[in-house]
Amino acid sequence: MNSSVQTNEHRTEQQVEHRTEHRTEQQVELTHENIIPTVVAYIKKEFTHDILYSLQCTNGNTQDRENKYKSIIRDILGVLQIQYDEASSQQPYDFRLHFGGITYWVEIKKLDNTCSKLNDTYPKEESHYIFLYTAKNKLHTPGVLYVRGTDFPDRAWVNKRKHMIDFFRKSSKSPSTKSSVYPRLNISLDASFFVPLLQQEGCIPSQNKIGTRVKTTTEINQAYPFISTTAESLLQDDEFAKNWTGDKTMLYNALKKALE
Repeated sequence: MNSSVQTNEHRTEQQVEHRTEHRTEQQVELTHENIIPTVVAYIKKEFTHDILYSLQCTNGNTQDRENKYKSIIRDILGVLQIQYDEASSQQPYDFRLHFGGITYWVEIKKLDNTCSKLNDTYPKEESHYIFLYTAKNKLHTPGVLYVRGTDFPDRAWVNKRKHMIDFFRKSSKSPSTKSSVYPRLNISLDASFFVPLLQQEGCIPSQNKIGTRVKTTTEINQAYPFISTTAESLLQDDEFAKNWTGDKTMLYNALKKALE
């Protein structure tokens, strides 16, 4: 298990000053009801406009920016005396907070614009997402968004497409078995999800237009466009969508019949 102590050698003087300021405050008594709201409140206080602006990616310095904001998060968890683990590279949920026998799954994502890629992980209901909005749009203001796992949209819609892609992953060998195609789920959240939240936080003027819905993009669209189109048609069919429970045999039989 990691602890905030491990980050001491990496802290900048400015971050140490932040921590010292927190120690002069009255220690918050954490409960299961207030642990996440307290963490979010501290993050909103620590991530000033200047810090959020400094997190904008320039010249491919994504890793440096990620290290910077994660270091600040570690400091906050240390001040609050919360035990935690960190995810290994490419694993979801950056911080797993341990309190009172319960694990709280927390993902920190930097948001430069009004769209965000979730890659192949759709947030589970018990997770907590914190988006650090850096406001690359000069008309916007930086801010911190908190989203519960239960508040993410289109869960059933995304899960059906995930089942479809999982099916093709297992049947991607060519007839000769000399080649294969491996499709990958890539989930994105578009402006229609983020703009209302950013408006509530005061980051975007209320008259800003809202974009489009959640979308998924996979390599299968390029590799086998006719199969992708057919599968998408099936999923759009009200009767099929109503009766399909994710059973792969049913999907296979329906696709086979559609392609005959």
